[in-house]
Amino acid sequence: MRSPHLIRLWFALLFCSSLVAGNLPQQDIYQRADALYRHGRGDSHDAAEALQLFLVAAEAGHPSAQFYAGRMYQLGHGTERSLSRAVDWYRLAGQNGQARAWNNLANVYIDAPELAPEPLAFLHCYEQASQLGMAMGSNNLAKIYHNGKHGIEADYSRALHYYMTSLKQYPNYPGVWNNVGRLYEKGGPGLKRNLKLAERAYQKGVDLEDADALYNLADLYYDEELDAEADEIVNLLERAAKLGHVQAQFRLGWIHESGRYGVRAYYKAIAYYEKAAEQGHGTALNNLAMLLIKSRRETENSPRVIELLEAAAALNNQYALNNLGYRHVYQKFPEADPRTGIDLLIRSAGLGYREAILNLGKMAQNSELRPYFTPTELAHWAQAEVDLKKVARQSANDALEAADAWIRSQDYAAALAVIDEHFAAYTQLKSKDSYSFLSRIWWDAQTQRGRSDPEWSWRLFDWCRRQYDKELYHLADNRMTVRRNQIAGLTEVGRLGLVRESCEGLRTLLNEIYGLTFDFDSVLAGIDTTGAIPAETQFDLKVSPAMAKQASWNTLPGSILTNSAAHSLVALGDERLYAGDWQAALYFSRWVELWAEEVLASGEVPKNNPRGWVEETLQDSLLLRARTYELLGDLPAAIAVYEIIIHDGRRPYKGRLTDTATLEATVLRSRLGESPAISIAELEALEVKQRANHFDFGQAGEENQLARAWQYHARGEPAAAHQLLEGVLAFTEQNEPHFFESRP
Repeated sequence: MRSPHLIRLWFALLFCSSLVAGNLPQQDIYQRADALYRHGRGDSHDAAEALQLFLVAAEAGHPSAQFYAGRMYQLGHGTERSLSRAVDWYRLAGQNGQARAWNNLANVYIDAPELAPEPLAFLHCYEQASQLGMAMGSNNLAKIYHNGKHGIEADYSRALHYYMTSLKQYPNYPGVWNNVGRLYEKGGPGLKRNLKLAERAYQKGVDLEDADALYNLADLYYDEELDAEADEIVNLLERAAKLGHVQAQFRLGWIHESGRYGVRAYYKAIAYYEKAAEQGHGTALNNLAMLLIKSRRETENSPRVIELLEAAAALNNQYALNNLGYRHVYQKFPEADPRTGIDLLIRSAGLGYREAILNLGKMAQNSELRPYFTPTELAHWAQAEVDLKKVARQSANDALEAADAWIRSQDYAAALAVIDEHFAAYTQLKSKDSYSFLSRIWWDAQTQRGRSDPEWSWRLFDWCRRQYDKELYHLADNRMTVRRNQIAGLTEVGRLGLVRESCEGLRTLLNEIYGLTFDFDSVLAGIDTTGAIPAETQFDLKVSPAMAKQASWNTLPGSILTNSAAHSLVALGDERLYAGDWQAALYFSRWVELWAEEVLASGEVPKNNPRGWVEETLQDSLLLRARTYELLGDLPAAIAVYEIIIHDGRRPYKGRLTDTATLEATVLRSRLGESPAISIAELEALEVKQRANHFDFGQAGEENQLARAWQYHARGEPAAAHQLLEGVLAFTEQNEPHFFESRP
């Protein structure tokens, strides 16, 4: 290779001879250099020669040569890296109209701020590039204002301006439509959130097969902020996954694992998790390990499971750190070490993972494990568990307090927006306990403000439902129970259209978890007006092998249905009764009665299902049967069922349903002209008890007054009856149900 000094000397002589001839060879020299360098893609052995040629042309005033001289010094191509020399050549090229030189000069000032004449010099350079028509310069400015980088505060309006400028300079500039969508989806300084405009921007990116736009549009639909069919969401994610989008691959794995949009397909979930895992996605590695166990392809602590968890833990994945740590502590595999496990759990807890904090809190109180903790750790983790729940509940209290004025004014949408905002802020905390936060909100919906305002109750339960589906998807019983409570609130305010929709969601969930199919039309046809169920009718009280095949992985054949599942069947029966389908109502009632009787007789109460819950579910199923008999006009049969509830000796939730049965039986006896089994004085005492019972419904006192009015009427005291009815009517007018309304 020729010496750079000889090259410079040769071209200097050539330059002088050309000067004498009046013909400068700038362009020829530049083209020779450009052919060697090829924007950095040429042979690296030719880089030094290319630089010398660029320098000759640059010193002669060639703007492009000046740019490439700066670039080669910036990158260290053909020479030692020298940012100061790069700055000199970029500045000169920029002054000679090279937009890309201004753009690169800005990059150098950001990387080496000590070379910049002032702190924000990079901003001026990007602006120069933008004004000269360079889309990359405009895009770089947009990203700075979008993300609030390099000491510049975020300004979404300016970011939008520069993104749109870059699109004018370079139509369909890669990635820009996606970034415009992000601006509108999130909203920020100077720009209001607008999901429809976000959707439109993402769609333009989708049309260009932008993987990020494909994923973000699917994510917008996935979070149910805009309506879309499940097939469209999956299609968008599949297109992004084919382009190598790792988060799309992971999301598809989760969709197929959970069965969110249909039947679970573990083999598809495993395939997508493996693709994401190959790209180093920590949660995909963790989920792949767990799914291999769920699908019974691997044992719980097999070498492959441990290998996957170790790989995810090496990426500092909080879930894998917890899962691997737990296996170390309890020595689930040969190389396990309890102290190593505690260190892994501490790392997971340090990332804010609730389960790790709770695990450490329990382990710190375990006499066999305490020796593996230091004294400081013992005290810290025992208290950390308490503090985690305390902060969650206080954050929920703060949310409810902030929403209080809106709740009182019955602006429920504004109230929920406030709670949503508080919950979003809470979930950004490093250590969070979403379960405890939602449990506090649930309590408000069920027993506090929700008791006196059923309209607020069902809306708040609907909010909880959405959070459980997103944040706590694995808590199947909670997801069923929150839907059931929402249905109860909707029924109370007469929103029967929404009741129907919610029941469809509950049926889907019961099918997903337990494999229940509700294919019983032939059975219903055999139920006559006496309510007798055909003797040969079979009810699924336990999970059959056929059910287990399509149920959740941990729903094993022979396991008994949980109380949440049984109580959900009562809710479905109630909805069928309101729809006039008395045969289905009786079917659901009998199904749950048999289930409860078997559970209570055997003593095998499902795990985490207190006996009182089962007793309440049994009473609810009996109430459903009694009300069905009322619909059929068989009042004596209804009274007989109410009497079963009254005299069975069970008093769950302070006897709430026993009191309800007492009132219903009293009214029916009065309608039949029979002597009531309870006096007016006893009913008055019962009203006091009902109003004090926070488990009871808000209108329990009015139902009591109605029962007393019937008794006064039967005794020939119309004035007393009329006075009570006036109070009931006044209550009804203030709490007028929105019958058959399907949308809030």
